[in-house]
Amino acid sequence: MLHTFTGGRDGAFPIGGVIFDAMSNLYGAASAGGKGSCVGMACGTVFSLVPNHHGGWSFDVLYSFAGKGDGGEPFGVVLGRSVKLYGAAGQGGYFGGNCAPSNGCGTVFELTTTLGPNWLNKK
Repeated sequence: MLHTFTGGRDGAFPIGGVIFDAMSNLYGAASAGGKGSCVGMACGTVFSLVPNHHGGWSFDVLYSFAGKGDGGEPFGVVLGRSVKLYGAAGQGGYFGGNCAPSNGCGTVFELTTTLGPNWLNKK
């Protein structure tokens, strides 16, 4: 077992699998949990699992969705160039048209880091 989700700030209901980068770090998405407020639950997270020097894995939330312009309920991530993660979220984004007024129509997102612990959603 690498990580057991609590449904809190770490996330819940991971979907879409996980991906490795060149340094054997794992990345994935949890469709619920986190700190945002989406319909019925929190909006989801993007997370990493990094091998540690004890032979285990260190879990970290890279991004917690707010459910508005940034999206919510991510379906997974893919790894791009220059340490960028891309994915799609089923909530947030545009609120109107043929979408449920409280959910939004969804987003495609890009997460990027500035060579530190903070990840930014470029939407």
